[in-house]
Amino acid sequence: MRARTIFSLFAVLALCAGVAGAQDVLINEVDADTEGTDILEFVELYGGPGMALDGYFVVFFNGSNNLAYATYDLTGYALDASGFFVLGNEGVVPTPAIIFPSNGLQNGADAVALYAGAAPDTAIVTGLIDAIVYDTNDADDAELLTLLLAGEPQVNEDGAGDKDHHSNQRCPDGAGGSRVTSFYIQNFPTPWALNNCGGPDTFACCFPDGSCQDLTEEDCIAAGGVAYLENACDDVGFECPQPQPTDMALCDAVALDADGFPVNIDLFVHITSSLLILNDDGTFSSGNVDAGATDGECCVCLFDFNVTDVLMAGDLVDVIGTVAFYNGKTQITDLVLTVISSGNPLPDPEAITTEELSINGEAYESCLISICGLEMDPGQWPAEGSNASIDVWDDTGVVITLRIDKETDIDGSAEPVTPFTCIGLGGQYDYSSPYFDYYQLLPRSTADVLSGVDCPTPANEASWGELKNMFK
Repeated sequence: MRARTIFSLFAVLALCAGVAGAQDVLINEVDADTEGTDILEFVELYGGPGMALDGYFVVFFNGSNNLAYATYDLTGYALDASGFFVLGNEGVVPTPAIIFPSNGLQNGADAVALYAGAAPDTAIVTGLIDAIVYDTNDADDAELLTLLLAGEPQVNEDGAGDKDHHSNQRCPDGAGGSRVTSFYIQNFPTPWALNNCGGPDTFACCFPDGSCQDLTEEDCIAAGGVAYLENACDDVGFECPQPQPTDMALCDAVALDADGFPVNIDLFVHITSSLLILNDDGTFSSGNVDAGATDGECCVCLFDFNVTDVLMAGDLVDVIGTVAFYNGKTQITDLVLTVISSGNPLPDPEAITTEELSINGEAYESCLISICGLEMDPGQWPAEGSNASIDVWDDTGVVITLRIDKETDIDGSAEPVTPFTCIGLGGQYDYSSPYFDYYQLLPRSTADVLSGVDCPTPANEASWGELKNMFK
C-alpha cells in the first residue's frame, strides 16, 4: 500500500462487500464412499456465517481422465448461520441445500474443487478457491494433485480403516486454508455441523485467534494450536488466552505484495490512527459492517458479518481486527470497533478520470473519489431491487464499471442524463492473481449521481489539511 501526500489519497482497491481471510469459503468435509450403493454422499463447505455464494461453483473431477463430470452452480445460495453449506444425496440428514443423485460422487482417485467466476472442464487453477484430491486406497493422481499447493497430500477416506462409515474432514473446521489437505482426518460424518475432531485422550486445544477445540495432543500441534493437557474446552473456568493485536499504521497493515495480495494476511492488528468512516453502514450490505474508512493517508474496507453496531459516515473509530482479502480487495474483519466521535466532516472526493482508475486503481480502493463527464449506453439503469454493473467512460475513452448496489436508494431512480458526474468509493472485483484488474466505482446514494452535470466545481467541504489532526 502506498502512502499519499496531504493532497493525494492512496489505498488498495475494494468493492466493500464480501468476506476474506479466515472467512473465505473452503471445502470442509467430503464423504464419497458410503455403505452399499452410496446413498449418503455429500460435500460440505465452511466459511463466514451468512456468506453469499453467488459466482461460486463446485466441480467434481474424474481421476481417470482429469475432466469434470459434474458441476453445481451455487449462485443464489449462502452459508448458514453457523458457516456451513451442504450439497449431497437425498438421504443425507440434515437435508442438503443442493441434491445430487445417489452414487453421484466417485470414490477416487478423484477430486472436488471450488471455483469462483467460472466452472472449468479440466482440472486447472484459474479461478480455483479450494480443492481436495481423495481416494479409497488408490494411487496418487499426479495431475489432479496440481489443484493443491505443492506437497499437500491426496487424502485416503479409508485412512482410519472404515471408509464406508467415515468421511474426510478438516480438523479443526476450516484448518489449513485454501488448497491445503494436510489437516484432513477420517471420522464419522457431520454434515451441517462441526467436524468430529475429538476422540479418546482429547484436550483443550487453543488456537491463535483464541478459539478452542478438543483434540488429541498430536492433532492440536499439527493444526498449529497449543494443547492444555489438564483441561477440556467446556471445563468451568477454562478460557483460551485471547490474542493481542499488533499495533500498526493503516498503510503498513494493508501493504500489498507484487501480485496485489496483502503481505499481512490474517494478522490481528490494532490501527494506531483513528479511521474516518466514509459511508453509512448498510450502504452496500445491510445488517453488516461494510464501510470504506481512511486515516488520511490510506483507505481500507471494514467488513464484518457479526458486528451489529451502526456506523455512520463521519464517525471516527478505533479499529482492531484481522487483515483479510476478498476478490482483489483488502479488508479488516473480525472487528472490534470503538466510536470516538461522530458527525465529523468528510474530505472532498478526489477527482480522477476513468483512465486513472483503470491504470492506478490500487491507489483508490475504498477511498472517496469522483469522475466527471461520464457517458454510458442508455437502458442499463437498474430497476428497484436490482444490482447493476454498468460500463461507463469519460473523454479518456477508458471503460470502467459503475457498480449500483440494490442496498442503496439508487436502484429504481431515474437514469442520469449524460454526461454526468459520479461520486463514490473506489472498488475492485478481481478473483485471479495478479489482482490488478476489474476496477469499479460504487456510488453511495442518489446524491452521488449528478445527472447532466459534466464537470462541476468541487464542493467547499473540509480539506485534507483541516482533517489531518483528527486522525492523531
